[in-house]
Amino acid sequence: MEKGKEKELEQFNDNLSKINKNLQSLVSAFAPMKTVLRDINKSIEGATSGISSIKGLEIHNEEWKERLRETVEYLKDHFSEASLDIIEFADEMSKENIFLHSDYLSEFDLSGYDTMLRKDVVLSWMETSFDETLSKLTKLEFLIRHHHLIKQSANAYRRGEIEIAMIALYPVIDFFVLNWGLAQDKEGFFCGQTDSTQYLNSKRKKGIDKGTRQTTKEMREKRRIRTFFEGTALLGVYQIFVDEDKDGKKVNRLSRNKMLHGSYDYDCLTEEDYLKLFYWLYALTPLYEGIRTGN
Repeated sequence: MEKGKEKELEQFNDNLSKINKNLQSLVSAFAPMKTVLRDINKSIEGATSGISSIKGLEIHNEEWKERLRETVEYLKDHFSEASLDIIEFADEMSKENIFLHSDYLSEFDLSGYDTMLRKDVVLSWMETSFDETLSKLTKLEFLIRHHHLIKQSANAYRRGEIEIAMIALYPVIDFFVLNWGLAQDKEGFFCGQTDSTQYLNSKRKKGIDKGTRQTTKEMREKRRIRTFFEGTALLGVYQIFVDEDKDGKKVNRLSRNKMLHGSYDYDCLTEEDYLKLFYWLYALTPLYEGIRTGN
């Protein structure tokens, strides 16, 4: 093959590699959809292999480039559509105290993702993935102080002691959310071994609350799946922990205050309530990434 053609072929293969990386970035920006990513890689590898095997034949660069451009646009359109549908679904589910973690998206197939956007499917996934999720939670270093409490909560859930199982989770969520809030503050950091309350005074608490509300708003407004999930999990802090009408007419079913202060009808609790609370904790944990740890 002529040197000019060899150089052109080498350059084109380099471009394909860049496209491959861009496509992977596109996928990760929306969600870790493993099946889709695998198919994309397979397609790109096939394209690269096809070009490399042409050898001395005339290479129709523009034709190949156009095909790849069409592929990229197709993927963008489909990811965009899927992304909006998933975000809308996550928003609807949050109103029922179901907060999604990106783990759920690993079950998706882009061609049939709409079958996953159903409440009964999410709840079924929560139940069948419980042991695996528990294992992940109890391996998180920043929750090391509460690993035993999380395990005891899970044991109570398995025994059908739902009220005890749920009451055991609120301190873990309290600790994580408060430490996360402190870590957004220039004066504080996340510390998995220290009692967070010693850092607080009423003025600072108001500042953290204001900052958290703003962060929640910004994360949801980005309209990207992962940040939307995390922002929506933060929104749950106000649904479940904070924003309750004083007349008691709009008390959340998972109300932390009612549950811990003894004014709840514990007999009405169900396994579904527990799973919602358990997976809310799990949906909050990705917020830890990138925060100040004091190290």
